[in-house]
Amino acid sequence: MRDRNVRPTTQAQATDAKNDMQNMDAKINLLAQKIKTMEKNMQVIGTTIVALNDKIEKNSKLKTNSNNAEIDTDKFAAKEDLAELRALIEQVNPLSFATISEVKELVDEKIQKALRESKK
Repeated sequence: MRDRNVRPTTQAQATDAKNDMQNMDAKINLLAQKIKTMEKNMQVIGTTIVALNDKIEKNSKLKTNSNNAEIDTDKFAAKEDLAELRALIEQVNPLSFATISEVKELVDEKIQKALRESKK
């Protein structure tokens, strides 16, 4: 009699090898998926970096141009002027303007009132 604990049979070895290969194949597939995900993330990060670099360059050019250029003060308003305009707009309150039909009614009423007074 042979001792089976010492030396496994050929079929058991084949089964173990098959299981090991399937496990390794699954792990390799998982690693491949992770690598693909990482590559996609790297592409997204790369395009984001390029876009951010473009924005930084534009901002630095604008800052340089604004530092070098003379400011035309005629195109800007003082805070006092803006406060005065704001107060004027609040007094006028453009949201409470009358409609054309309301104005016509008021004018007709005034005309009729003036005609009545002139007849007296």
